[in-house]
Amino acid sequence: MKDERKYYIDGSHFSIQYMYQTGYSKMARPHSHSTYELFYIFHGSKYFFINDTVYLGQKGDLIFIQPNDIHRTSSSDELECERMLMNVSNEFIGLELSRFQASFAQFTRSLFRFRVDEQPLIEEVIEKMYRESRERRIGYEACVRSALTELFVQMKRVDVEESNRHAHSDHPLQQKVTEVASYIRKHYEHTLTLDEVAKAVYISPAYLSRSFKRLTGFTFKDYVQAVRIREAKRLLRETSMPIGRVAELVGFSYTANFNVTFKKITGVTPLAYRKQKRE
Repeated sequence: MKDERKYYIDGSHFSIQYMYQTGYSKMARPHSHSTYELFYIFHGSKYFFINDTVYLGQKGDLIFIQPNDIHRTSSSDELECERMLMNVSNEFIGLELSRFQASFAQFTRSLFRFRVDEQPLIEEVIEKMYRESRERRIGYEACVRSALTELFVQMKRVDVEESNRHAHSDHPLQQKVTEVASYIRKHYEHTLTLDEVAKAVYISPAYLSRSFKRLTGFTFKDYVQAVRIREAKRLLRETSMPIGRVAELVGFSYTANFNVTFKKITGVTPLAYRKQKRE
């Protein structure tokens, strides 16, 4: 019998959680993680918006999210999704994968679609990680690492065998929404309006607003801000430039507005974020 409690191993280096949702739902706000995030879907479906691409995850799919990738989920038309969520750090699995010169960082795809005949094995491996994490019997950490290594191998096989496959759902809006998100990510440092972007991709502003929110869970304004703050976080981590200059480079006209938006999205001020990352 599964519960929806999140189980941790080695602090925050590994966690696993079973989730079952019905009805319409979406993430309260866009976010990213310092770990790899993996969703395996047992039943139903869900939209995943990762960076500038929309994916429809369905039964037998594994959604893979790299550290620091902006993402958000929202319900599909099915309004039901049963899935397992795993977060994994390099420190947790790095040694096992290094034995054959591999790492999760090698993956460039976000959707791994397992064949029907492969799904029972994948589900057995994931169920083992969940069971071992919950029961915590002697040697459970080693069992989880072993199962996670096997899952990696299965993902690698899909990656190699289907390297030329561009796996998306057939939703008619998906390509257009991905085009909009890509445009925003390429021009985030400029002033962006809904009317301007709609004109650039040849759709009406009202249609863009509705479609973007439906498939990504973001409003147009929220996504623009999320992209800008993601780039700001990178500049704060990797450079020593003044906060005002960072704000300017990511598209904010006023530093005060940047500070408020940054704290709203991250929970801390830009200065506090920089200090945290340098400690």
